[in-house]
Amino acid sequence: MAGFLDEIAGVAARVETFRAAYTRTPPRRSLSLPSPFAAPAAEDDEDEWRRRRAPGSQGQPHTPPVSKRWAATPSAPEAASPSQTADLRPIINKAILATGAQPALFKIISGASGARRVGALLNYLGTREDERTGWKHDIPIVTERGEVLRDGEDRDALLDDWQSRFSTHAKGKDVGRFVIEHTGSDLAPSRIAEMLQEAFEGRRLAFAMESTGEDANTLQVVVALSARGHKLPLSPKALGQVETTLATRLAEDGHEVSRFALVQTGHAVEGVRYQLGLLAEGTWGPGFDASGHRLTPSQVNAQTRVWGREIGSYSPRDVTHALFSAREGTDPDAFFAAVQAVMDREFAGHRWVAAQHHDKGHVHVHVAMVHKSEGGERLRLSKADLARTREAIAEAAREQGISMVATRRIDLAASRPFTAAHAELVERGVAGEATVRRVEAKRSRAFAPEPHPALQEPYAQVVDEWATANHVLRISQQIQAAAVAAGWIDRFAQHGILAPGMAQPERFELMGELMRFASAPHEFEKGAQGNSYAVIDTGQGEKTVWSPDLARAVTEAGARAGDRVRLRSIGRDAVIPSQKDPDRTITVVHQAPAGQRTWEVHILERWTARDGAKEVGAATGPSAPSRPSPDVANEPKQGRSWGRARDDDMEPGL
Repeated sequence: MAGFLDEIAGVAARVETFRAAYTRTPPRRSLSLPSPFAAPAAEDDEDEWRRRRAPGSQGQPHTPPVSKRWAATPSAPEAASPSQTADLRPIINKAILATGAQPALFKIISGASGARRVGALLNYLGTREDERTGWKHDIPIVTERGEVLRDGEDRDALLDDWQSRFSTHAKGKDVGRFVIEHTGSDLAPSRIAEMLQEAFEGRRLAFAMESTGEDANTLQVVVALSARGHKLPLSPKALGQVETTLATRLAEDGHEVSRFALVQTGHAVEGVRYQLGLLAEGTWGPGFDASGHRLTPSQVNAQTRVWGREIGSYSPRDVTHALFSAREGTDPDAFFAAVQAVMDREFAGHRWVAAQHHDKGHVHVHVAMVHKSEGGERLRLSKADLARTREAIAEAAREQGISMVATRRIDLAASRPFTAAHAELVERGVAGEATVRRVEAKRSRAFAPEPHPALQEPYAQVVDEWATANHVLRISQQIQAAAVAAGWIDRFAQHGILAPGMAQPERFELMGELMRFASAPHEFEKGAQGNSYAVIDTGQGEKTVWSPDLARAVTEAGARAGDRVRLRSIGRDAVIPSQKDPDRTITVVHQAPAGQRTWEVHILERWTARDGAKEVGAATGPSAPSRPSPDVANEPKQGRSWGRARDDDMEPGL
């Protein structure tokens, strides 16, 4: 890794020339290469841009700040300032990522307040389910002091020690559930809603109706108790007034109230979500909102947000649950040591525990850290703090021999994360369409650039950084890595996102006879990295195309020397100067990440050596070869003939 970074530093001065050729824009200021291990500056990501309105407050379009990295070249050379030097960090990270390094992952899972919830979290970290028996068994937890907790007694002792740092703030009663029993015939939900709105004076509420016998009914009513400016006192006098008003309205319809009682209260948004969830699930019969419309589980989160904005109360977190993750195959012991190093550096003074779970395919470490430090300061994790922690785990992992680099979500146009509540709704089959799409997109690692106007310039800057990383890798003879970087450029281009000054190139396509297909050092340069190439006779001369993806595309199509083929780039081709001859250009096409195809090889006419007949078929998509042939450069061409291909030999074209 260190040698590769040194190589990047050696070619940084040449980046501008290649970028100018690629994007048709003037060269930019040459900057010195920073250490990839320096502390990163706080950066806004796409979530920040999304929160900002695209139109300005005065009706003018909002313009996000532009990075100084692409400032105009000055008339006289100037030394790069620290801020300009730090601006090269995204390029370095993308170059390292393209070489196969894994992205650093650190995310906040949840928070817990109070001894009961913190104890449940510690038990989750310290127990796993046996795959054969289904019984849970204890697994070791390591503390910040290096102590190992091996069972429930150790976890309980730790919890007792931690409680001295928990918040002593009294929890408010923000939501309440009333039970109202009354006799009489069934009433319409809209009529009940009208009566409850009057009795509770327009406060936020929801209810469920349950028939408990002949002419006997029970209402379960959930009411916001502590809305700003509209607090409901829980004194006997205030509740008696509510009961009197409701009894009067029910009496008008021939009903009599036999019981009116506040049976349960809840705190903050969590309490609201819990009570509304009980109603929506039909615990006491069908649930309804304040207008008498059905309340479904998919509406609970939206209703909770509305109520939460009015309540304004929250539960101070005593402990935060976070997760560090690495790819499958990563050395688990080395990664755990990296996590311990990060926790020591970034969260010094805070109590924490870490546990490594092995029940998933990937390597991951759960941590729980107490918010209140030894000095009495509370932990506050901003987006800048999360970015710094990702940089820290990437650095610590590299120190342990793990190739890892910190990225932002916008760098890979990753879809938005989802919460445990979202996942639970999807698993129960009661989530809304938007929630299902969000969960599925994240789980499938979908490439999902968002169309928000305020994000277009940040996305364009990301593409610019990928383009520069591509050139750095090309100069460094990292052909495969450069192909990956070009793949990311193409994925953004397919969504109409281009770097400033970058023109949308046309699709690349060649038709003709496949003369040769083989692997060799790139451009036959001695010592160059291996690459695949194909020679196509177009009828106007032979064309040679180099691409790491050709081996896959030709093999999957079953194409052989002598076949008449159409070679088409599924993505966008990157035309860049030849390494051997700067006055000549070659075509290097990327291999897109995540299995996305770059090339399609369509067999137009297949050569056979059977009976001398000419086989002509419609343009087809790639077909699986009966005998893979990664190198067909030496197949004989004498005595060849053409014959008609059977329909079952080919797949329909795309």
